[in-house]
Amino acid sequence: PTPPPEPIKIGYMNDLSGPLALFGNEAWEGFQIGLDYATDGTREVNGRPLEVVMRDDASDVEAGASAARELIEAEGVDILAGVTSSALALQVQQIADENEIVYLAGPAASMDITGKNWNPHTFRVCRNSAQDAAVMAGWAIENIGKKYIIFAEDYAFGQATAAAYQAAITAMGGEFLTEEPIFAPSDTTDFTPYVQQILELQPDGIVLIWASNTTGQILLEQFEAQGIAGNIPYVTGFFSNDVVRTMNPGVIGSIGYIVYHYTLPNTPANDFLTEQYKERFGGPPDLFSECGFATAQAIVEGLKKTGGDPGDTALIPALEGLSFEGVRGDVHHPRRGPSGAGSTVHRGTGQRR
Repeated sequence: PTPPPEPIKIGYMNDLSGPLALFGNEAWEGFQIGLDYATDGTREVNGRPLEVVMRDDASDVEAGASAARELIEAEGVDILAGVTSSALALQVQQIADENEIVYLAGPAASMDITGKNWNPHTFRVCRNSAQDAAVMAGWAIENIGKKYIIFAEDYAFGQATAAAYQAAITAMGGEFLTEEPIFAPSDTTDFTPYVQQILELQPDGIVLIWASNTTGQILLEQFEAQGIAGNIPYVTGFFSNDVVRTMNPGVIGSIGYIVYHYTLPNTPANDFLTEQYKERFGGPPDLFSECGFATAQAIVEGLKKTGGDPGDTALIPALEGLSFEGVRGDVHHPRRGPSGAGSTVHRGTGQRR
């Protein structure tokens, strides 16, 4: 008898229990639905079954790096994907490169992943922090003012995003009231000294960069209780619905960007994601569900182009220039190089207005 086709093993990592667990679970849930959508429910490409080996990295850089090596060396995965922590993603992409396997990053948003840390094995179809800054900076200069303070979480994502906002706002004629951004550790629970510093400087707006779910809620509560919310506008991104619904109504009227909300795209992929998410997980998809879904789509579409070959020599050229119809509309991954032009472009998105 003919032996069964060898499975294609995908090592998927994300934070299911740590400080970014809300985002990691969203991406993981979206990834599973995306695999079904892209394969019409078969979980196969060219007759080869897709086998996913999941690891909870808890956004721990050391443990996560060990998990990535274990997935490659012990589990024998052909492709790596995932990770919410930018600090960990910067390590995982090096491990993937050393082992000559393709890695699709996301939702980790540091621009360095496909910028100065670029390597030919790293791809992503989720947005990066430089794109966030480019969207918000022009709006902020026109509608809020020209004088800003950056308050950011002191790790890779916060540092890279702060640099992106510094560049974007300065290029558009804005200025900063401190020579360097104000950074605070991820585990901060008393933000009073930072609040006092911000109130003394009286900026037109605060570029607020914070990802950790638990301390992020504490930060917003203290900013409101101590007189920042409602007096100094935030330039920031919106959290997941689970976090937003816990916030005091005082934040109503805030302006920011959101990377995905299930009510906006009018596409077959978004309809499938939303319907399946409600059926499987008891509620609608959230902030990073689309990122996981798109990552799964990219892997499957790339494998279709290679005829089911997950090796780097076949998959890298297949992913470069890849186009497919995603949740937010048409997705195109540009040709890349060491300049870092490796993040996905979404065009012609079918948005509900």
